Amino acid sequence: MTAHREPVVVGAGTTDQFGPQPDRSVLGLAAEALGAALLDTGIDRMELDGLVTNMGSPLSRHYDRLCEALGLEVRFAAQYWAHGRWVATALQHAAMAVREGLADYVAVGLGLKFSAVDGMCGTESVSLSEIGASAEHSERPWYGMTAPAGGAALATRYYMERYGATSADLAHVARTFREHAALDPRSHFADPIALADHQASPYIVDPLRRFDCAPLSDGGAYLIVSTAERAASLPNPAVHLAAIEGLHAGRENHLFARPGMGIRTQAEYEYDSSVTDPLYERAGVDRADVDAFYTYDEFSPNVWYALERWGFCPPGTAHEFTRDGAIAIDGSLPVNTHGGLLSNGHISAWNHLVEMVAQLRGTAGPRQLPGASTVQYGSPFGDAIVLRSHP
Repeated sequence: MTAHREPVVVGAGTTDQFGPQPDRSVLGLAAEALGAALLDTGIDRMELDGLVTNMGSPLSRHYDRLCEALGLEVRFAAQYWAHGRWVATALQHAAMAVREGLADYVAVGLGLKFSAVDGMCGTESVSLSEIGASAEHSERPWYGMTAPAGGAALATRYYMERYGATSADLAHVARTFREHAALDPRSHFADPIALADHQASPYIVDPLRRFDCAPLSDGGAYLIVSTAERAASLPNPAVHLAAIEGLHAGRENHLFARPGMGIRTQAEYEYDSSVTDPLYERAGVDRADVDAFYTYDEFSPNVWYALERWGFCPPGTAHEFTRDGAIAIDGSLPVNTHGGLLSNGHISAWNHLVEMVAQLRGTAGPRQLPGASTVQYGSPFGDAIVLRSHP
């Protein structure tokens, strides 16, 4: 990679709020978020010549419809599957396009309207089939409650039985993220909850309670990727893409489990997180350098699996780590400082990446971590992003 083609994040923007917006269209949400990202970048929309997204209709809009509606003229476009967990791969593709000279400014993100689709709790419909939510997906059980929460509950129960974790331990994750979300005015849910509130909330699928499941939010978020050379003339500091790991696939990978747990096709073995060391080597950092961690918390136990997969906790101990306050903003490893999918908003994790940019720029307001220079996104599925405030 030559220095002048180094891809960096030069802009980030979101809708003013996340949560139910019944009077807004998907295109309107996308336009607001993309407009905010362009304003932050300091460029005109006609300078944008690349677009990458990870969802299409009906929850979002296909890239060509978005360009048509917003009057964009792009020469590079890519669109991924419907699931939210494609953010790292989508950002990786945007960075590759910039590095190879396929585009100068690539927007990556989406406008998202979960309220546009009914039946997300398991009933099948044509519209759900169009977005890939059919029963053959591995996170959806073959029978019973055929929603992702069903598959997540099965994996959580297995983890609890194996390591002695409890629903009360999950309460600490939900409560902490609600505290973080209260510091962000965009949040879908910002009212504080006590541990007792979590334990009194109804089960969605035992052992997952209502506060363990992310809401279905409306909103939008975008990043804009360009070159370090172009970033030098833009108004706001660039954020450096130190390393990106795309989605993993294979028998050992599952969205609701880290490798070694024995879920579905996985083998059961003692997981060694050193297999993730190459990410940190490429980024030029150690795990100890990571100032904050962000993960795809569609369900609260995902936080446990991600912390263990990426080596921040030994296998089977993440429930103790989160119970002891380590993931709070003032903890040893703050996690999802904006409140994550569980409370800030289910914006396919693009809101996570916007928050990471804000932390590195020092613009996160009351959520700001002093001196944050290295932050990581990482999911149980093996995808990851390391962002830094400097090369």
